[in-house]
Amino acid sequence: MDNCILCGKEVGFGGYSTQKFPGVILRPLCLECRELADRDPKRIADEHHELIERMVAERKRMLAERSGGTVDAASVASQAPRRSQREETLRKRYDDAYLVSKAAVGIGNAVKVIGILVAVLIGAGTVLLTNQIKGDASLPPLIGGIVTAALVGLICYAFGTLVAAQGQTLKATLDSAVNTSTFLSNELRAKIMSLPSDTTDLAPEKVDFIHCQKCGTTLYPNETACPRCKSPGGKIA
Repeated sequence: MDNCILCGKEVGFGGYSTQKFPGVILRPLCLECRELADRDPKRIADEHHELIERMVAERKRMLAERSGGTVDAASVASQAPRRSQREETLRKRYDDAYLVSKAAVGIGNAVKVIGILVAVLIGAGTVLLTNQIKGDASLPPLIGGIVTAALVGLICYAFGTLVAAQGQTLKATLDSAVNTSTFLSNELRAKIMSLPSDTTDLAPEKVDFIHCQKCGTTLYPNETACPRCKSPGGKIA
């Protein structure tokens, strides 16, 4: 009995597979993970990027051995992502800093909205009150209320913009610091900055996959037996 490499559920009969990722076949998979990978491969790539990178590194090692080259274990290990304690510490530090910058932007935007709402309420209240005053006596309080509403709105909007700008400035500074840090890998930089993972550069080569003639499981070209139904041979996809 095998286990799904994504969720760990037990799978029978060799499980399922998908070839939605360049150069590698994800297997064995449970039915739910196979359907998710076929429907939303980007989500799988984001959540399991390290697994895919390890599979690509292993695939490169196998290709090198088949072509007569030699690949030492240290080289393969260096291709598979292993986050050190230093990288984890930096990631947590930058995550906290990004949280502060997002909070500053959110607070600034909230202050702007609140300022506009308060200004509208002051203006509406002034109009309602002055409607109860007859004649020219209503003009001074009407003007005063409108001016007060405008000042409150402008001041709150300006203050909110300043706070939000501080948050954006902090975020830009963090982006620059993360991008130039020599202690982080490119993939970890992208994850810290909430950038989408790019799986197009993972493929070791262009692969013409084959399919098992009996059960249809996707196979690598050099595989002579299906890992799912154990039958030999395949046909070009």
